Amino acid sequence: EPVTQLEHALQGAALAERLKDGMSVGVGWGRTLRLSLQSVPRRPLKRFSVVSLLGGLTRGAAMNPHETASHLADLLDAQCYLIAAPALTDSAATRDGLMGQAMLKEVFDKGEKVDVAFLSVGELTASNTMLSVGLISADDVRSLEKAGAVGNICVYWIDDLGRIVDHPLNARVMAIRPE
Repeated sequence: EPVTQLEHALQGAALAERLKDGMSVGVGWGRTLRLSLQSVPRRPLKRFSVVSLLGGLTRGAAMNPHETASHLADLLDAQCYLIAAPALTDSAATRDGLMGQAMLKEVFDKGEKVDVAFLSVGELTASNTMLSVGLISADDVRSLEKAGAVGNICVYWIDDLGRIVDHPLNARVMAIRPE
Protein backbone atom coordinates (compact mmCIF):
# COMPACT_ATOMS: atom_id res chain seq x y z
CA GLU A 1 0.00 0.00 0.00
CA PRO A 2 1.24 3.53 -0.70
CA VAL A 3 2.43 5.52 2.29
CA THR A 4 0.13 8.42 3.17
CA GLN A 5 1.10 12.02 3.89
CA LEU A 6 0.34 11.45 7.58
CA GLU A 7 2.61 8.39 7.65
CA HIS A 8 5.41 10.45 6.06
CA ALA A 9 4.94 13.10 8.74
CA LEU A 10 5.01 10.50 11.52
CA GLN A 11 8.15 8.88 10.10
CA GLY A 12 9.94 12.23 9.89
CA ALA A 13 8.86 13.15 13.43
CA ALA A 14 10.01 9.75 14.75
CA LEU A 15 13.43 10.25 13.18
CA ALA A 16 13.73 13.82 14.49
CA GLU A 17 13.03 12.81 18.09
CA ARG A 18 15.77 10.13 18.00
CA LEU A 19 18.52 12.50 16.85
CA LYS A 20 20.89 13.85 19.51
CA ASP A 21 24.21 15.68 19.65
CA GLY A 22 27.21 13.51 18.80
CA MET A 23 25.29 10.98 16.71
CA SER A 24 25.75 9.74 13.19
CA VAL A 25 22.78 8.84 11.01
CA GLY A 26 22.89 6.79 7.83
CA VAL A 27 20.43 7.72 5.10
CA GLY A 28 19.04 5.60 2.29
CA TRP A 29 16.91 6.99 -0.50
CA GLY A 30 13.52 6.99 -2.10
CA ARG A 31 10.29 8.90 -2.25
CA THR A 32 9.20 7.90 1.27
CA LEU A 33 12.42 9.18 2.89
CA ARG A 34 12.39 12.39 0.86
CA LEU A 35 8.81 13.16 1.87
CA SER A 36 9.45 12.18 5.51
CA LEU A 37 12.21 14.80 5.75
CA GLN A 38 9.56 17.51 5.36
CA SER A 39 8.61 16.78 8.99
CA VAL A 40 12.15 17.04 10.39
CA PRO A 41 12.49 20.48 12.00
CA ARG A 42 15.55 22.61 11.34
CA ARG A 43 17.77 22.53 14.43
CA PRO A 44 21.55 22.52 14.80
CA LEU A 45 23.09 19.49 16.46
CA LYS A 46 26.67 19.38 17.74
CA ARG A 47 29.21 16.83 16.46
CA PHE A 48 26.53 15.31 14.24
CA SER A 49 27.09 13.61 10.90
CA VAL A 50 24.92 12.29 8.10
CA VAL A 51 26.23 9.46 5.93
CA SER A 52 24.64 8.53 2.62
CA LEU A 53 24.50 4.74 2.60
CA LEU A 54 24.65 4.46 -1.17
CA GLY A 55 26.12 6.06 -4.24
CA GLY A 56 24.23 8.64 -6.22
CA LEU A 57 22.66 9.33 -9.56
CA THR A 58 24.42 11.21 -12.32
CA ARG A 59 21.90 14.03 -12.33
CA GLY A 60 20.55 16.34 -9.64
CA ALA A 61 17.03 15.42 -8.66
CA ALA A 62 14.93 15.17 -5.53
CA MET A 63 15.24 11.39 -5.87
CA ASN A 64 19.05 11.48 -5.82
CA PRO A 65 20.40 9.76 -2.68
CA HIS A 66 22.96 12.56 -2.32
CA GLU A 67 20.15 15.14 -2.24
CA THR A 68 18.38 13.28 0.58
CA ALA A 69 21.52 13.06 2.73
CA SER A 70 22.54 16.65 1.97
CA HIS A 71 19.07 17.95 2.83
CA LEU A 72 19.05 16.21 6.21
CA ALA A 73 22.57 17.45 6.95
CA ASP A 74 21.47 20.99 6.10
CA LEU A 75 18.47 20.74 8.46
CA LEU A 76 20.74 19.66 11.33
CA ASP A 77 23.81 21.76 10.51
CA ALA A 78 25.69 18.47 10.26
CA GLN A 79 28.71 17.20 8.41
CA CYS A 80 27.69 15.12 5.40
CA TYR A 81 29.54 12.14 3.91
CA LEU A 82 28.65 10.95 0.43
CA ILE A 83 29.66 7.88 -1.55
CA ALA A 84 31.16 9.67 -4.58
CA ALA A 85 30.25 6.93 -7.02
CA PRO A 86 27.15 5.79 -8.89
CA ALA A 87 24.55 3.83 -6.95
CA LEU A 88 24.84 1.06 -9.54
CA THR A 89 28.02 0.58 -11.56
CA ASP A 90 28.22 -0.82 -15.08
CA SER A 91 29.94 -4.02 -13.94
CA ALA A 92 31.09 -5.94 -10.88
CA ALA A 93 34.70 -5.21 -11.91
CA THR A 94 34.03 -1.46 -11.86
CA ARG A 95 32.42 -1.78 -8.43
CA ASP A 96 35.39 -3.77 -7.11
CA GLY A 97 37.82 -1.18 -8.47
CA LEU A 98 35.94 1.70 -6.87
CA MET A 99 35.75 -0.14 -3.54
CA GLY A 100 39.55 -0.03 -3.43
CA GLN A 101 39.59 3.77 -3.33
CA ALA A 102 40.66 5.14 0.08
CA MET A 103 38.13 8.00 0.04
CA LEU A 104 35.27 5.57 -0.52
CA LYS A 105 36.54 3.15 2.12
CA GLU A 106 36.39 6.02 4.63
CA VAL A 107 32.72 6.71 3.87
CA PHE A 108 31.84 2.99 3.90
CA ASP A 109 33.56 2.67 7.31
CA LYS A 110 31.51 5.59 8.63
CA GLY A 111 28.34 4.11 7.13
CA GLU A 112 28.89 0.78 8.86
CA LYS A 113 29.16 2.54 12.26
CA VAL A 114 26.13 4.86 12.21
CA ASP A 115 24.00 5.12 15.34
CA VAL A 116 20.72 5.19 13.39
CA ALA A 117 19.85 4.18 9.83
CA PHE A 118 16.93 5.93 8.11
CA LEU A 119 15.90 3.52 5.34
CA SER A 120 12.97 2.51 3.25
CA VAL A 121 12.23 -0.57 1.21
CA GLY A 122 11.51 0.02 -2.46
CA GLU A 123 9.10 -2.38 -4.07
CA LEU A 124 9.66 -4.24 -7.32
CA THR A 125 6.80 -2.96 -9.45
CA ALA A 126 6.39 -1.49 -12.92
CA SER A 127 6.59 1.99 -11.30
CA ASN A 128 9.51 1.44 -8.89
CA THR A 129 11.96 4.28 -8.30
CA MET A 130 14.98 2.51 -9.76
CA LEU A 131 13.12 1.89 -13.02
CA SER A 132 11.75 5.45 -13.14
CA VAL A 133 15.23 7.02 -12.74
CA GLY A 134 16.79 4.66 -15.28
CA LEU A 135 18.98 2.54 -13.01
CA ILE A 136 17.31 -0.67 -14.18
CA SER A 137 15.31 -1.72 -17.23
CA ALA A 138 12.01 -3.55 -17.69
CA ASP A 139 14.07 -6.64 -18.62
CA ASP A 140 15.89 -6.30 -15.28
CA VAL A 141 12.53 -6.21 -13.47
CA ARG A 142 11.50 -9.50 -15.08
CA SER A 143 14.90 -11.07 -14.30
CA LEU A 144 14.75 -9.88 -10.69
CA GLU A 145 11.26 -11.32 -10.28
CA LYS A 146 12.52 -14.69 -11.57
CA ALA A 147 15.34 -14.52 -8.99
CA GLY A 148 12.77 -14.05 -6.21
CA ALA A 149 13.27 -10.32 -5.61
CA VAL A 150 10.34 -8.36 -4.20
CA GLY A 151 12.05 -5.07 -3.38
CA ASN A 152 15.30 -3.33 -2.54
CA ILE A 153 17.10 -1.73 0.36
CA CYS A 154 19.78 0.77 -0.68
CA VAL A 155 19.73 -0.69 -4.23
CA TYR A 156 20.34 -4.27 -3.01
CA TRP A 157 17.54 -6.50 -4.28
CA ILE A 158 15.95 -8.64 -1.58
CA ASP A 159 13.42 -11.46 -1.28
CA ASP A 160 10.29 -11.53 0.88
CA LEU A 161 12.36 -12.47 3.94
CA GLY A 162 14.77 -9.56 3.48
CA ARG A 163 17.64 -11.67 2.17
CA ILE A 164 19.78 -10.37 -0.69
CA VAL A 165 18.89 -12.38 -3.81
CA ASP A 166 21.43 -14.03 -6.08
CA HIS A 167 21.29 -11.65 -9.05
CA PRO A 168 24.05 -9.98 -11.12
CA LEU A 169 22.74 -6.47 -10.30
CA ASN A 170 23.62 -6.98 -6.63
CA ALA A 171 27.29 -7.40 -7.58
CA ARG A 172 27.25 -3.89 -9.07
CA VAL A 173 25.82 -1.98 -6.07
CA MET A 174 27.80 0.84 -4.44
CA ALA A 175 26.12 0.88 -1.05
CA ILE A 176 26.44 -0.34 2.51
CA ARG A 177 25.08 -3.89 2.66
CA PRO A 178 21.75 -4.06 4.51
CA GLU A 179 23.16 -6.40 7.15
